[in-house]
Amino acid sequence: MKNSNHLEQKKGFAKCVTFSFYLKFFSTVMIFALLNLTFGCKNYFMVRQATGPVEEELANFQDQDKTLVVHFGNEALILETPKISSTKSNLIGFTDVNYTSAYKKEVDPNGKNQYLKKINNDESFVLKEVHIYTDKIYKDALPRVSIPLSAITKIEIYEKDKKATTLSYIAGIVFISAGAILGVSIVSSMAAPSTQSSCPFIYTFDGENYQLSGEIYSGCVLPNLERHDFLKLPQVDTTLTTYKLKITNEVKEIQHTNLMELWVFDHPADTKIGVDKYGNVHTLTNIISPAKVENLKGADVKDLIVNKDSLYYTSL
Repeated sequence: MKNSNHLEQKKGFAKCVTFSFYLKFFSTVMIFALLNLTFGCKNYFMVRQATGPVEEELANFQDQDKTLVVHFGNEALILETPKISSTKSNLIGFTDVNYTSAYKKEVDPNGKNQYLKKINNDESFVLKEVHIYTDKIYKDALPRVSIPLSAITKIEIYEKDKKATTLSYIAGIVFISAGAILGVSIVSSMAAPSTQSSCPFIYTFDGENYQLSGEIYSGCVLPNLERHDFLKLPQVDTTLTTYKLKITNEVKEIQHTNLMELWVFDHPADTKIGVDKYGNVHTLTNIISPAKVENLKGADVKDLIVNKDSLYYTSL
């Protein structure tokens, strides 16, 4: 038998401490910057093809309160209360509403698409849409419909294009006056030392020293972003009677941690244990490398992920 250890850190967030003196000094400059962002910057979304099992993707859609639109020929229907049939072979749900897109522009599935986010014209609803294309749909018991999973040709998910949106906002700031640009640059440079490498660091005692295991709840910089988080710890010395962990704050932050737990699993040596973001425990055996790996552009990225090394794949 073998022990695996997971550290669960629930609902934590870290708030960066900035230099209030300099922020107050440049408050007027930032007001003009915000005005420029409001009127000059653009928001974009992209189309991502779902690649996972439909049942798993459907669970993610429901968690995110997505709107499912089924396309069959020239028809487009909104699918409500969707679920996978007990036989795991059909997607079933109810539909009595025809879908008419309120987004009037043509969607480019391979590029960036702009949407408005204004008080009198908010098109951010498009980020909630998932479009399912099928070659077959059964309507024998309307409004209940059934779609064979084998007949689904593709699933398109509309998601915010963070890269394009961020670049747009950065470009907007460039057009601020030279004095404003200088002010923002000074604020950024003064704040940089306090915001680098944020989030709590977790250390594990190996019998002699504390070794860095990783960071936890990365990106939680506001209370409304706090979440449960899980970190797999390295193999510890099982001869120890006590497992020692250390959580540290090594930058200028105020960190809030509500709860920490150590999960220990006894399992066969040839089995790996994983915990997903929802806290569900999974066991993995007979792990094999993929025969083929391609990104959405069809490029071969297998060499980046087949081995545990310094190489890794980063999506665009």
